[in-house]
Amino acid sequence: MAVMSITGSQFVVKVGSTTYSEQVTDGTVTATPTISRTKTLGSVAYPITDLVHTVKIGYLYDEEAGFHGALNTGAIAGTGLTVEIDSADAKWTGTMYVTGLEVKFAADGVAMGSAELVGSLTLADLP
Repeated sequence: MAVMSITGSQFVVKVGSTTYSEQVTDGTVTATPTISRTKTLGSVAYPITDLVHTVKIGYLYDEEAGFHGALNTGAIAGTGLTVEIDSADAKWTGTMYVTGLEVKFAADGVAMGSAELVGSLTLADLP
């Protein structure tokens, strides 16, 4: 299973044993709970039955040998990537699956990529 981490404001990304620096331009972590409405004797309860995380990453396209290639390989294989995202205040870890890759080619010659991953993450506040 590959390992991916995004750290700090420099956005250093590690997939497997390869570290990619300065490719990632932005990212978002979204947690979406599934909440079920359950009627009880006295009222209504709203338990969370599932929690799915989505990670969106924007990056400079670096061809098949770079970060894009590592994500593309994971998408084709359909295997989970072990993900670690570190920021100044928090750390998310877990297994994510690539659900989408996009590359935009601009007239100025700069190609940008974006990826979407879905899976389960654990959030821990950093000291």
